Amino acid sequence: MKPLLEINNLSTHYHLEQGLLRAVENVSFQIAKGETLGVVGESGCGKSVTARSIMRLLPPRIGRIAEGEILFNGVDVARLDPRGTEMRDIRGGQIGMIFQEPMTSLNPVHTIGAQIVEAIRTHSDLSKAEAMEKAVMLLDRVGINQPEQRARQYPHAFSGGMRQRAMIAMALSSDPALLIADEPTTAVDVTVEAQILDLIAELKAERDMSVMLITHDLNVVGEVADRLIVMYLGRVMETTTAAKVFDAPAHPYTKGLLESLPAIGRRSRLKPIKGSVPGPHERPPGCPFAPRCDKAMAICQTQPPTFRIDDDTSAACWLYDDEVRHDG
Repeated sequence: MKPLLEINNLSTHYHLEQGLLRAVENVSFQIAKGETLGVVGESGCGKSVTARSIMRLLPPRIGRIAEGEILFNGVDVARLDPRGTEMRDIRGGQIGMIFQEPMTSLNPVHTIGAQIVEAIRTHSDLSKAEAMEKAVMLLDRVGINQPEQRARQYPHAFSGGMRQRAMIAMALSSDPALLIADEPTTAVDVTVEAQILDLIAELKAERDMSVMLITHDLNVVGEVADRLIVMYLGRVMETTTAAKVFDAPAHPYTKGLLESLPAIGRRSRLKPIKGSVPGPHERPPGCPFAPRCDKAMAICQTQPPTFRIDDDTSAACWLYDDEVRHDG
């Protein structure tokens, strides 16, 4: 069975005054129908740029897809006109997106209901009254009490968790096949975070929907994802399953992320990754993680290919090259 989404060697560049920024480089992954893929990494690693590339929401004149394919249901959206009818039908219709900060994504001068109605009518032939009825139903489904009253309110009247629920309702308004959730729990406390993650999992199961969950927190991925990719400085470091990543991380960067995570009952001290993420225009040669890696070798000055470790796991690391291991 063909994957719902297939990314092949995607590179996205930003043309800035300071020079060319290679935000995403040669990224490849797949998402199957009904699967949740976690995309993990520190801030600035290219997670959100990857999502915006899929949605064709890069800033005009600055951001562009330099190369690669983004195959959604067999259609290469990287070749479509971002403002064309075909892309608009996919964006918000077949692919829904929950943005990182709902307060800046919601329009403060329009009611929550009006914004959901607009999203519904953009991708359907429903009347305004029918769309409002569906909007109220969606607000109710995502757990907002008194949805008819809340639909008439403005974003400032909603708490952070409620705004995020409203964004989920909007993203689901056209029954998408794929939901992209970009750090959906960043601005909420841990209790609300658990509720939002549970809600996304419930909606995925109800609708047989695929989910691309972007997060900096491996613990979040472990709770809800089937598989995950780990990104660093615009590249995929590791692809594995959520079940394996905690017991057998393949890439030194993934291992470093796990060792720096606080955990209940943990006896060993947290071990931060040495150094810091280089600036966007300071990408090191070869493996981007090499300057911070305890296992770095001379060959790491050359960019490693992706090595298949087993049926579920691959890593872009010279440690898995047979000749390098033999010489070492």
